[in-house]
Amino acid sequence: MLLSLTASLFLSPVHADEGMWLPDQIQARSDSLAAMGMTLAPSDLLGEKGLLKAMASLGHCSAAFVGEAGLLATNAHCTRSYLQHASQTVDKDLVQEGFYAPNRAAELSAGPSARVYLLEGMSDVTERVLKGAGKRWVKDGDRFKMVDRARKEIAAECESGSDSRRCKVVSFDGGLGYQLIQQREIKDVRLVFAPPETIAMFGGETDNWMWPRHCGDFAFIRAYVGPEGQTADYDKLNVPIQAPAHFKMSEEGVSEGDFVWIAGFPGSTYRTRSAPEGLDAATNRYPTSIAMFTDLMGVLRHHARKSKTARIKLNNAMFGLSNRRKSYQGMLANFESSGFVEGKTAERAALEQWIGSDKKRKKQFEEDVAGFHLAVEEQLTAAHRSRLVGLTGWAPKLLRAARSGYRWSIEQEKADLERRMGYQERDRARLESDYKAMERSYYAPADRDLAAKIFGWILELEGDQAIGPLVDWFERQGGLKPALDKLYKAPVLASESARLGMLNRSRMDLESSTDPWMQLAIALEQWQEAQKEETEARKGAMIRLRPRYVAALKAMRTGAFYSDANGTLRLSFGHVSGYSPQEAVTYTPHTSLAGLMAKGGDGDFELDEELARVASTLPAGASAGVAVNFLTTLDNTGGNSGSPTLNAAGEVVGWVFDRNWEAVAADWVFEPEVTRSIHVDARFALWLLKEVAHADPLLKELGVSSNGD
Repeated sequence: MLLSLTASLFLSPVHADEGMWLPDQIQARSDSLAAMGMTLAPSDLLGEKGLLKAMASLGHCSAAFVGEAGLLATNAHCTRSYLQHASQTVDKDLVQEGFYAPNRAAELSAGPSARVYLLEGMSDVTERVLKGAGKRWVKDGDRFKMVDRARKEIAAECESGSDSRRCKVVSFDGGLGYQLIQQREIKDVRLVFAPPETIAMFGGETDNWMWPRHCGDFAFIRAYVGPEGQTADYDKLNVPIQAPAHFKMSEEGVSEGDFVWIAGFPGSTYRTRSAPEGLDAATNRYPTSIAMFTDLMGVLRHHARKSKTARIKLNNAMFGLSNRRKSYQGMLANFESSGFVEGKTAERAALEQWIGSDKKRKKQFEEDVAGFHLAVEEQLTAAHRSRLVGLTGWAPKLLRAARSGYRWSIEQEKADLERRMGYQERDRARLESDYKAMERSYYAPADRDLAAKIFGWILELEGDQAIGPLVDWFERQGGLKPALDKLYKAPVLASESARLGMLNRSRMDLESSTDPWMQLAIALEQWQEAQKEETEARKGAMIRLRPRYVAALKAMRTGAFYSDANGTLRLSFGHVSGYSPQEAVTYTPHTSLAGLMAKGGDGDFELDEELARVASTLPAGASAGVAVNFLTTLDNTGGNSGSPTLNAAGEVVGWVFDRNWEAVAADWVFEPEVTRSIHVDARFALWLLKEVAHADPLLKELGVSSNGD
């Protein structure tokens, strides 16, 4: 019974509330959306004057204009790195204390690496990207090079003549299609309002991914441009950007059964991934990552408890690790309860049977789908090593800086279009911003302990998985501890000027350096360079085979089909609804201030003093009427954080900030009975701004009365 039920989740047509849909798919769905409760026409959303022009990406989260003068709303947790940066400017822990600028002069810079991206256009470039590379006789390594160059050429042409335009070519459906995404980059981002952590993250790690929830996870930022409207770095003379469109706030809220929708930039989902990839996630990737994240979190928390400086610098990293670890724990729990492994196995069997049962389909798909599964299984043999090497892009920070500096010197020897993505001339400003921002999150004692963990794991790799140049380097230093002593004894790259200076040094100059961080970075980069041909051949094989696999899935699954999330603008549609996670347990879709107060206690449930004081003055029973969070059937994933939750008329009724525990694995499979999104209720945000923060100027800008009139 479990097998057939789970398999149906993979094989059945798309559920009404399922899917992260591209804007150009909305017209075709207009009738079904109207039947669901949508009162806006596609023309109200699309085009130069459409509401979707109010949407913005922060690079890691979604945001939307809610005022004409550059005012954007997002989640508070999306602004943690901004608050971390500003804390060291004003010498306060703004993540913990919160922040409010009563006027524009008081708004604080979100830091040199903060960005707002405004979508200017999307266009299909599939034919140009795959021209020539689609020929079966092309070698896989050459196929990768051809596609890589085409994507860079298209992006370069798009950005030509503009300092503020950022373009990228994004693949869809495993490479069946490619779209050119054109954005305007805004570099001056400032903090306007973020509630204290006791409000924004009430319930902490205990309540994370859980329902019922009582978080005030919302914040406001502002985008600035130069006096003439041009994109510009932070400057006191800059002015707020004129929003191309903005959403209005609703003070009425939503009730159970109401139609709602979100727009945002979801990062990644894996619903079209293969059975081998799903099985690896369930048995290897997530269990291993949970263990590693637990160890790394222990390091960060140990240091954060010892000093305020450490806590401020490490706060964002701790939050990120904690959130990812709990999501992976939820994935495993969901996989087990839903029969995920059996379902993916059944999906593969059904696909192979469907292909084999028809001569035309057999000729069209059989060889490529079989080859795809073999290529995936081969790729997964080095997955653990790849994850460990990937971790070095997070910590230690000085290795990350040294590697990017050395890689920059290598790529500068090539013509711009021949350079690796991320190291073209267009990327120099980003690297400079990253080097400057590093100062705000680098804490040497913790970085050393993180390095000990990560290097220790890498040095444990055996056989053909061992990274020889790194092993040799550590052996020459006398082992892990002596190497760490050498690396952290007055490191040159701890200086911002030294990091920036790397961008002007030649490859030969860096290779002659006696800096141990640079020597270690060179060893790792040269090892990766030796893997280049094999890596490119693997990627080229995936360019050839994965689209065929996805094409077969699409052909087998009848009805509407949406692409996996890939960071591009998507819309999801659904209703306000509770759910029943198990027999005799039913969750209603709203929580209230009364429930928040009842939860108050120690640790994660510490009450904000001012909120508690104001709540205590309310008439008996009034706190039950202050909505805090609500549930919907909307489809979302990481990157949707900060997406505005909108009613049928396109007014903001809240912001999505999480999913429920029973649906953490919705990245892989959508279960309509239990998959829910969790939202901050806009009524709670407005109540806090009025009664607790007394943010009358902000309320006025939002078009909301501050006195209840």
